[in-house]
Amino acid sequence: GQCPCANQSAAGEGCTNSTGQGATLVTTGTASVALDGLQFLAAGLPPSKPAVLFSGVNAVDGGVGQPFKDGLLCTTGQSLRLGVRFASTAGTASWGPGIAAEGDFAAGTARFFQVWYRDPGLSVCGFGSNTSAALRVDFSE
Repeated sequence: GQCPCANQSAAGEGCTNSTGQGATLVTTGTASVALDGLQFLAAGLPPSKPAVLFSGVNAVDGGVGQPFKDGLLCTTGQSLRLGVRFASTAGTASWGPGIAAEGDFAAGTARFFQVWYRDPGLSVCGFGSNTSAALRVDFSE
């Protein structure tokens, strides 16, 4: 999608934030609901600021998103917040394992995940928060 105030970033990143880059979101582990070992790692966040992992069942505009604060909202529908973390001094935060149980996600379903975080310093568009890139997870047995 088109970032809200010409704050485009590299592919795979959210819109540029006050660190000069966009936030990324990746997974490690398996998306098995039985094993429930899936972890999410966000990077490129403003250091020591709060961030929340959230998920939804729909990809907004096919996953390209719509302008939201300093970033793009890429998921909606049956939204769930999956915990607030404070970014490390290196600008990273992690969630999981235990996400499948926490979200009551069923095998055979897909969810879209994204991180919404505070960026109160010199936020690019002046809204004080931004979002990471989003990703899809297909849960299995």
